[in-house]
Amino acid sequence: MAQLYIVGGARLRRTFKQAGGNMKDLKALNREAAGIVADASKPLAPVDSGKLKRSIRPYATTRAGVVRAGSKRLPYGGVANYGWPAHNREATHFINEAAQLTEHTWVNLYWSKLNKELSKVKGI
Repeated sequence: MAQLYIVGGARLRRTFKQAGGNMKDLKALNREAAGIVADASKPLAPVDSGKLKRSIRPYATTRAGVVRAGSKRLPYGGVANYGWPAHNREATHFINEAAQLTEHTWVNLYWSKLNKELSKVKGI
């Protein structure tokens, strides 16, 4: 699964906030990155009725961007991606594959936006 970890993420958020940065900007950045993966996940999603594909959406906090599939009324999104061996459901990893296929795009998005914001902090 493709992930980007920022060592010192808590310090980054604290410094960003002290420098006058808006934490909503980090949330928006995470949502934008998750949106890239969510859009790429839709064509890769297993299709029976099409409900799963339509349920794929980005979600974000100031700490992370996440791709969600399914809902309370459609609880099999995680099973479709990760499988359920006890019930003979094979994993498709369609969201993981989308994250890997678009990794260059969302990593570049993070680097460009974070570097732009960090350049505003005095001393960098």
